[in-house]
Amino acid sequence: EYIGCHTIPLMKEENDLVTLYWRYWPFLAIVLIVFYIVWILFTPESFGAGFFSATLVFSLRTAATYAAVMSIPRISGAGQRRAWRYFSFGLWIWMISDALHIIAWGLSGAPWVSPSFSDLLRLAGYLALVTGCASYPLIQPGRFGRLREALEVSILAFSVLSISWLIYLSPSISSRTFHVNTLLWLTISPIFDLTLTVLGLRLLLLRDQSHERLALGLFSLSFIVMFVSDMISSYGQAVERTYVTNLTQAGWMVSVTLLGLAFQRMTSSESEEQAKTQITQTSRWIWRLEPLVPVAFTYAVVGFVFFDWWFSETLDWVALAGAGILIVLLFARQGVISGQREMSQFAALVNSTSDMAFILNERGMLQMANPVLYEALGVEEEPSNDLDLSNYFVIEKPLDFDRLLREAHDSGWSGEVMLVRAEGEKSPVLLSLNPVGPSHYRENLLAGTAHDLTSIRLRENELRSALHEVDQARSALEKLNVELEDKVTERTRELADTVEDLERLNRELKELDQLKSEFVALVSHE
Repeated sequence: EYIGCHTIPLMKEENDLVTLYWRYWPFLAIVLIVFYIVWILFTPESFGAGFFSATLVFSLRTAATYAAVMSIPRISGAGQRRAWRYFSFGLWIWMISDALHIIAWGLSGAPWVSPSFSDLLRLAGYLALVTGCASYPLIQPGRFGRLREALEVSILAFSVLSISWLIYLSPSISSRTFHVNTLLWLTISPIFDLTLTVLGLRLLLLRDQSHERLALGLFSLSFIVMFVSDMISSYGQAVERTYVTNLTQAGWMVSVTLLGLAFQRMTSSESEEQAKTQITQTSRWIWRLEPLVPVAFTYAVVGFVFFDWWFSETLDWVALAGAGILIVLLFARQGVISGQREMSQFAALVNSTSDMAFILNERGMLQMANPVLYEALGVEEEPSNDLDLSNYFVIEKPLDFDRLLREAHDSGWSGEVMLVRAEGEKSPVLLSLNPVGPSHYRENLLAGTAHDLTSIRLRENELRSALHEVDQARSALEKLNVELEDKVTERTRELADTVEDLERLNRELKELDQLKSEFVALVSHE
């Protein structure tokens, strides 16, 4: 429960010993760190002790790297997995750097002094970690552009560099105590540690799930500890000309253990309902606090520059140039934010429509789409740009998809095609393609919309069926009217015959009555 691994399902193909190691290696690391601290408190420092402690740091870094590699497949989310893979790659490079350092120490009898090949490898590891922070996926409303992310990361990194220059780089160079080349190599690690701490804290403010926030918190805490240790180590190599071996290396052990725990914590998962609850609880203050971080760092650098000018009565032109660059970057960021606010309205309009909207290149590869298209195709949202739409839109011959794209690039195209979904189901859609121009890209782009005609075809079929039923009813009514007319005609004829018979009988009765009257008169006369 301490490392949060009890909720992680184990893979069947994993070996039991490997699983036990992955679960419980932090406890072994903690025991080893406690043993080392007790050992350095009661044992005087010597060459053997320094070499032994460096070996312990290498062992813990190897253990953390192996645990990180085992944790990568268990991390949910393709973007998070990619970023943490960069972090594990940085650990791999550091492990190789430590191995070379120990080998050189054992062969030469003394540790490497900066600058060395080990420092180059450590710099490569730091670059891999910074790349992971810069490419980390963010889930904040309106953050669909990468330009703002690049500007914020640049502002934070440049602010850390400016503060580092003002605090210890500029005073050290002005005192002429250290050689500039040596000083730069000794301060690379602390500067990168501070940069990664700031970037990790920024990512912490932008995440919504508790296990991920805890992992990023451990990530930032590990580099805080590493920053303190690297500062002590750099001071020891610059001033005392010795490789610090006591509590400095203990700090490195603690830092690498925290970093390994961060990897392990990232393998936890939360339900969607828990994530929604956490978004509701944290979004009100987190998403308002994060945009102020670059502004606060810029103001801190500018304020520190003017404070240093007022205190020392000497203007640091390098720091002033850095502050000017930060101000320009901050204004550029504000301009991007204003543009994104307007673009977010168009994005919301496109994403809220019921039609499929997308951008594809001249080869028919998907570049951008709204969620309706991914839902219609039955594929994961935001895939890599290798989704070939010719596999999903079926065009009737003799017009094929390539010819359709060429016609669309010339004058646009609109017509009915068949959409093949992931499960094999086909449905008719009205596809419209129009060129995006003027384009500044290397390849021509097309903006497409697809309106699903399934419901329209269903209504048309229902209407045809209803019209057919009406036609049948009308035919039956006409037939009934004909039958009724025939019956009326027959009855009319019968009535006419009856009236004629009655008139004939009436005439006969009148004639008989006349004969009777004449007969009575004759008899009476006689």
